[in-house]
Amino acid sequence: MDFIKQFTTITNAIALSAALGLTLAVHQADAQVVRIADEPGRNPYQQSGSGTCDNSQSCYFEFPPVPAGKRLVIQSVSLVTHAFSYPSGMKAAMLFKKSDNKVVYFLPLEYVGGSSTSAYSFVANQTVQRYFEAGEQPAMRANLEGAKSPLPGSAHFTITGYLVNLP
Repeated sequence: MDFIKQFTTITNAIALSAALGLTLAVHQADAQVVRIADEPGRNPYQQSGSGTCDNSQSCYFEFPPVPAGKRLVIQSVSLVTHAFSYPSGMKAAMLFKKSDNKVVYFLPLEYVGGSSTSAYSFVANQTVQRYFEAGEQPAMRANLEGAKSPLPGSAHFTITGYLVNLP
């Protein structure tokens, strides 16, 4: 007899669940479509460029300013640069400019190969979370202190992320 009560209870529970599921399905059909405008995949952003390298062991690149009505969310930055000699100090930095204000974020710059008979190569590849408002301008710099000089035009910079539409 206990078995029949348990079976009946389980059967009733399944029937009730099915009935509630059917009711939920009817209400779900009336649901509004929601669009997530700030989802990273909707407005992807990627910019790359070769920097200007001078004889002061420094390479620099400015990305375009953030368009009006947008916010730029940078999620990844990378660079590669080359020098004729191994530097005594290495730095890479991501800057942002708005008027005369600058904020600097330092990135690890890593030696990846080369020798005295060829160019020495260095890279930075970093996940970041940095916000740039309309009109602000991301920029990157690589310094190879103590190197004979970077190869002319030998720095390549990339930023990736997404744009958010502002109200």
